[in-house]
Amino acid sequence: MPKITHLDFHISYTCLNKCIFCSSADSVKKFSSHSLKTEEILKILRNKRKLGFESVNFTGGEPTLFKNFFELVKKTKKLGYRIYVGTNGGRFKDMEFCKKTAPFINEVCFSVHGHKSSLHNLHAQNSKSFNILNKAIKNLSNFPIRFSSNTVITKYNFFCLD
Repeated sequence: MPKITHLDFHISYTCLNKCIFCSSADSVKKFSSHSLKTEEILKILRNKRKLGFESVNFTGGEPTLFKNFFELVKKTKKLGYRIYVGTNGGRFKDMEFCKKTAPFINEVCFSVHGHKSSLHNLHAQNSKSFNILNKAIKNLSNFPIRFSSNTVITKYNFFCLD
């Protein structure tokens, strides 16, 4: 049996979107006001690193809304992790935020749920979501970060698969 070396870590249950298919909706409601402290997260990461974990995916909610995101990615990188971030764009829409955080991030997985703003925003239930996402992608394309995407197929966007 292969050894597990990748950790998915929900660091924030705050989110700008209210996606119609959100798999974390119950957790967002329950835990949005109970965020972990940076040192608590780092303690867990140090322990997991000793057990052989090599990579971590910071997810949420929207992980970039975590109060000390910059400090967290910087210290996580010092622990020797490959860092992935699952995001709807969040604070990556701000170039200054990207300049601080991108040097520590290996891969960003963007949530993309439509090829145009009306379709994406319908899924996200946020009229600004598509613009935030596009700005974040544009900003991060200036850095040597691998991109991937996560798309939930629904009755509203499956016709785009053709």
